[in-house]
Amino acid sequence: MGYDETYYDGNAGANATAPTKGNITRKRSFADYYGSPQKEVNQYFAYDTYGNKISATDGVGDKTEWDFDATYHLYPVTQRSPRYFATGGQAADTRFVSSATYNPVCGLPSTKTDLNGVVKTFAYDAYCRPWQVSQSVTGAYAKTRFENEGNPATQALVKYTPLPNGASGGAVEDFTRSYYDGLGRVYRVETPGETAAGPTRIADADYDPRGNVLRTAFPRFVGDTAQWATNSYDWADRLVKTVFADASQTIFAHSLDSGTGTNPRLFAVTETDQINATTTRQSKSVSSTRGDVVQVVRDLGGLALTEGRTYDVLGRLIGVSDPGGSTWAYSYDMLGNRLSASDPDLGTWSYIYDGANRLISQTDARSTVTALSYDQMDRLILKTATASGGSPVTLTQNTYDEAASGFYNIGQLTTSTNPAATQSFRYDGFGKIARQDVTIAGLTHTTTSVRDASGQTLATQYLPVQLDFGTVAAPLQYTTGNKLASAPGFITSTLYEADGQTKEINYSNGVKTSFTYSPTRRWVTRVTTARGATVLLDDQYARDSLGRITGTTGLTASDSWTYIYDNADRLTSSSNLGDTTLSESFVYATNDNMTSRTRVAGTYTYPASTAPRPHTPTSVGANAMAYDANGNLTSDGSRTLTWDEANRLKTVSLASNTVNLTYGPDGARVKKASSFATTLYPDANVEIDPATPGAEIYTRYPHPDIKVTGTAKFFLHRDHLASVRMVTDASGAIVEQTNYASYGERLNSGFQTQKSYIGERFDPETGLLYLNARYMDPVLGRFVPPDQQGEQDAGESQP
Repeated sequence: MGYDETYYDGNAGANATAPTKGNITRKRSFADYYGSPQKEVNQYFAYDTYGNKISATDGVGDKTEWDFDATYHLYPVTQRSPRYFATGGQAADTRFVSSATYNPVCGLPSTKTDLNGVVKTFAYDAYCRPWQVSQSVTGAYAKTRFENEGNPATQALVKYTPLPNGASGGAVEDFTRSYYDGLGRVYRVETPGETAAGPTRIADADYDPRGNVLRTAFPRFVGDTAQWATNSYDWADRLVKTVFADASQTIFAHSLDSGTGTNPRLFAVTETDQINATTTRQSKSVSSTRGDVVQVVRDLGGLALTEGRTYDVLGRLIGVSDPGGSTWAYSYDMLGNRLSASDPDLGTWSYIYDGANRLISQTDARSTVTALSYDQMDRLILKTATASGGSPVTLTQNTYDEAASGFYNIGQLTTSTNPAATQSFRYDGFGKIARQDVTIAGLTHTTTSVRDASGQTLATQYLPVQLDFGTVAAPLQYTTGNKLASAPGFITSTLYEADGQTKEINYSNGVKTSFTYSPTRRWVTRVTTARGATVLLDDQYARDSLGRITGTTGLTASDSWTYIYDNADRLTSSSNLGDTTLSESFVYATNDNMTSRTRVAGTYTYPASTAPRPHTPTSVGANAMAYDANGNLTSDGSRTLTWDEANRLKTVSLASNTVNLTYGPDGARVKKASSFATTLYPDANVEIDPATPGAEIYTRYPHPDIKVTGTAKFFLHRDHLASVRMVTDASGAIVEQTNYASYGERLNSGFQTQKSYIGERFDPETGLLYLNARYMDPVLGRFVPPDQQGEQDAGESQP
């Protein structure tokens, strides 16, 4: 339950005296009303003589103040944010003042000046509707126009914003035109096409007589055939059927479920999906009378895979059970803050909050305590972790608002540091990062970006060993549809489908990649990469009505596969048409644990569903697996793994070689080091080889398809999953290529490009794929570590 008390007009007691003005001056919310002592969070408010709220103070003393205009006493013209005041041991910063002026006719802002002095100016039409908003520093604006009002066939609301410099066809404005009927319902949205002179894009919707969405069409160019998905509803306006443009359909059957003694009437929706012309599958979702989903049932060929969920009286999730019988449990205080999480794989975690409901302490199943502190603006300033019996380790230390000439840094994260790396950020008038400096192991890498009034990036420069991806003189070019068209020296042109998916991209080395999509479902059906008349890659994808790929036809039999799935969408078979050693079958338990795959010797053995870590195998074939209390893998028969205080992979020892991994203040990996090589990662798109001091080798990825090592250009050619299949050089010659088995196992062990399966980095030293938040073992088909569901959302600050 929850318990709040509200006090009016400065009354200190239990409101025995009736309010005279009705101004709320205190709100008392209990986190624990029945405990001894009680735990509560208080908020305090003050008002002027006109009844305007002039201050609000939270439970830790952080305060916001407002001044109102002296003429009408209606409009807040000045705001002093909490950072303006010295509270909680944090110094005051008098720059934290924003202001506004008002249009007295409309009672709406005329100008707003933010903490950095950036001014937004507002204009309105005769009906006080938005007309134009412009920004002083960047030149950005947004115009709103009302066309053909009163004519239900043509009336529209149109919004205009600047296009980037050099947009195709000389167009200068992007627009969105929303046509609406007499009931205010939008039935068509029109946006620019690829060029100013070309056909525009449209997306349509129709409504039935009861106001339900009858059908919707994919975005298309004017003149193209509409591809409709049509809906049907029952007497209660519940969706009962959707028929897609390819004639496949999904049916929804609504019914009452028998329920339980405490909640006897439950609502069930049975979904029947069409897989192909002769096959369907069913799943059922059961909800309480309050709308909470309490059960999800998947039909696996007559076997019901059932997931259960339970909630407290306030609708907070307190329990989950999976089809194997494993359970999760959560508890909360009366304010809704999670106090504990009991996870069958991660163990039990606990959490503590301060008087402003901010997480200040987290204890994991290893008894590692993570402590967090904040400034007056609720921004994280320090995050440390202390292992049981250990000393505190700084994970993140943040500084905000540092002044820098020519930048707009107030209110922004400006420096973030820990023992592994220091990140420095500078911001433009949009509040976007204009310059980023990252220092790792004594080396500093700098990235700067230039934007115009559109907010789009025109140029990015990397230093040292200068690399320019666009320049002010030769900027990146964009289509009239506001998508990247070309990058001087790298991409000569890019074409897009009406729905924004890439149709064709032409690289400066003469190689072109083309994409083909299903006209009725819009999923990719073919990816072709060619240099002139020479086809380098050509993958065609067959899919069922759910979009699952059932076959891939490549240039050779070894590039061709067939796939089979069960009704739970689990891959059960993958067959390579040219190399049977790559073909395999997969078997799963009812709780989705993989129990065997052909390319891995032996079976996967798991604990009982009620035992700790029921989803982590204790052995795979002859290899024993071991874990720590948080479910982190510590050994698998060939590798020994250690984890840091933040549950991040720290070392991997394999065949007498140890790889050391360290992470920056934002949680991203910044260094990989072993006896063979060291790589530094200032950000996700930069790699530094520091082997030769003063002659470090820099590799950048200024675009997902472009790799530049030193000054040498390479181009990455991908499949439908964005996996890198081939690399070509500046002349268009093939440098290297690979394919992947199921779950991402790289089939060319000599492939040198770090970006790999699904576009992420593969570490050959460890055999693991780095997925940023965690790693994956593509051979076993398992994530390392498991999902960190115990981690609360109070991690590293991100700019």
